[in-house]
Amino acid sequence: MKKLTKVACSIALFLFLAVICTSNPCIAQGQSCPPYNLAINISPSDPTSQDDIQIIVTGEWGNPGYEIVSHTHSISMTGNKILITATIEQKPGPWIQLISGWNFTEDIGILPAGHYVVEADVNGVIQTTEFDVFYDKLVVSEGESFEIPIEEVLHPDYEWRLKYHDPEYVEYCGYDYDPPPFGIVGITIKVFLFTALKGGSTEIHFVNYELDQDGNPIKEIGARKYKIVILYEPLMSARL
Repeated sequence: MKKLTKVACSIALFLFLAVICTSNPCIAQGQSCPPYNLAINISPSDPTSQDDIQIIVTGEWGNPGYEIVSHTHSISMTGNKILITATIEQKPGPWIQLISGWNFTEDIGILPAGHYVVEADVNGVIQTTEFDVFYDKLVVSEGESFEIPIEEVLHPDYEWRLKYHDPEYVEYCGYDYDPPPFGIVGITIKVFLFTALKGGSTEIHFVNYELDQDGNPIKEIGARKYKIVILYEPLMSARL
């Protein structure tokens, strides 16, 4: 009876291992498998042109027997595109069919302000995402007045102008001029004035326009985006 039980257990174990090995054709054939739930994350989430940027690629594998063989990236500054290529291979089994998470990080470094597209190709599975690199990030409080200075060339054919702001979060209060640093001739500092209205996160966009003889914009020759984080005003009165 004990021998029969031992034989039955051996057969059951064999069948179990056979199912493990053959249920996934990649394992049976020793091939690399496609990743699942491929995702791309940017760190920091709202990078500026002064931040070291990392791109974290994550996904899932059908079992814990995988190996990230290689991962690399290239940057095309002409189209602001970042291409990430990676290969994951299946290790020889058997492996229990248990969904396992994986990740790797690409150190991108500092990028110029602008809009970027990321394309990650992992074992032929492609995922894309987009993100902005802001020129700068400002942290202000509700009710606070703040300024954004932009260096501008003193020329009638070119001018920095406000292109976008959310009036729910910030009020645009016009602009003023400051003298250039160190008395540099031909340059001024155009100072855009705002007031923070509501706690939260928003953006302010500026464009440097080429103008016609009547002062109308005819072409964008530069742009800047600023991330504005507005802190909620402390409820001091509630504590008194």
